[in-house]
Amino acid sequence: SGEAVGLPPGQIGNSEVVVFPGNYEDYLYRKDRAAEAAPQLATVASLKSKSADMPAANGNQQYQPDVPKIKRLNPIRLQQLKERLPQIEEEITRLEAGIVECESAMQDFVSGEVTMRVTKLLDSRRTELEERMQEWEEVSGMIEANAS
Repeated sequence: SGEAVGLPPGQIGNSEVVVFPGNYEDYLYRKDRAAEAAPQLATVASLKSKSADMPAANGNQQYQPDVPKIKRLNPIRLQQLKERLPQIEEEITRLEAGIVECESAMQDFVSGEVTMRVTKLLDSRRTELEERMQEWEEVSGMIEANAS
């Protein structure tokens, strides 16, 4: 009956074959996003054509309008990010507790060696906390940008 078995999901139209990576769910996601993006692409194209007529402030370059870029994630990656967010929050809580523990240990002087060891541990926990906070901001921003 003309079905192709073992081929990746794709689309045939306008005398061409378009192959979509991933599974059928990814194909549907990309197809929906392409339909949603079509009006936006037309707007961007019209802005670019208008900007070609406008001289730049320095006279050397074309005017480039600021068009926000939203990176759409596939549903599987989005779900992975949603699962990662509570893990990051737990790590942040653990690191904050470790920092408090180190700071309280620093209040009672035992020896120079112990103080140096606790100081290094405190610095490493603070650095890791900064990294987790930055990761949390990035992940939550991506989730928010992809909220439907």
